[in-house]
Amino acid sequence: MLTHSLNATGTSWSSIGRVPIDATNSGIDHFIPGLAVNKTTSASGAQLGLTYYFYPAGSTSLSVGIVSSTNASSTWSAPITLTSGTPSSWVATTSQGRMVGDYISTSYGSDNLAHGVFATATAPTTGAGTSCSSTLDNCTEPTSTFTTGLAAGGSASGTGSPVLFSGTSNGNPQSLWNVVDNNGAKHRD
Repeated sequence: MLTHSLNATGTSWSSIGRVPIDATNSGIDHFIPGLAVNKTTSASGAQLGLTYYFYPAGSTSLSVGIVSSTNASSTWSAPITLTSGTPSSWVATTSQGRMVGDYISTSYGSDNLAHGVFATATAPTTGAGTSCSSTLDNCTEPTSTFTTGLAAGGSASGTGSPVLFSGTSNGNPQSLWNVVDNNGAKHRD
């Protein structure tokens, strides 16, 4: 995940920075972020909440995590896993492959806490019981959140960390989305 900010006059952007969710060599694949800024904060004291989907290293089981910052992304909290272990086969099948959609968001409430909203999936209700492919209308993919918000905080810094991008368009099981050279379109592995 990356951050990028506009200066106060709106005339220039900061350098891209990495959100240090985990080590650059962790093998964890993060994708589809939902970023929020607490509207009661600003400038170097801006509070940020970032909810994201991820695949743990060596797995295509869908998980959701959240991190936060109290200082406009200078440092970040340790990641918190909100859901984990959802088999990819439980995610809705579309004409372009399996997708959770881009249904993820983070918002700050009147409690000044970050609240993530994201799609989850449960076991198929009919058919083979392990895949949404066998009977297309048996998938349950509700929008979820967690009961308490996340207070912003943390001390992990991405300063000096390399910004990484990896992936191929040849069926890499570690990534849900890959950017392809032909037109920059997103597609399912």
